[in-house]
Amino acid sequence: MPLVVLACLAYVSMALPDSVLGIVWPSMSADFHQPVGTLGLLLVFGIAAAVLSSTMTGRILTHMHVGQLLSGSTVLSALALLGYGLAPSFWAVVAATALLGLASGALDSGLNAYAASRFGPVTSPGFMPATGWAPPWGRQRSPSR
Repeated sequence: MPLVVLACLAYVSMALPDSVLGIVWPSMSADFHQPVGTLGLLLVFGIAAAVLSSTMTGRILTHMHVGQLLSGSTVLSALALLGYGLAPSFWAVVAATALLGLASGALDSGLNAYAASRFGPVTSPGFMPATGWAPPWGRQRSPSR
């Protein structure tokens, strides 16, 4: 049960920073004397870090339990958000964004791995086909099965 609670906290730590940066960047860019368009540079660093960590998650999970990965990634996410708040320069914000990308990629892949191993394949019909995100026919299987 504690892992389920940790998974819920991990989802919050994944979703919150994405919306926060989009809201506060116009005022942050003025504080750092950067054009608003430099948000694109932040996104490049964040996405690259997320892709790197999400592709490494399988290898990381061979060395640690998924709960440790989720805990560590949630802590990294919190540190990155603290970095946003305390950043003295634009490049510190870039570093915090990269750290947040590393945390988000590992959280996303780790949560997916946990859900797949714990709950098995998705069974339809249900909520997902109604929203258009999943096909409306029987059990879905992963390519590895």
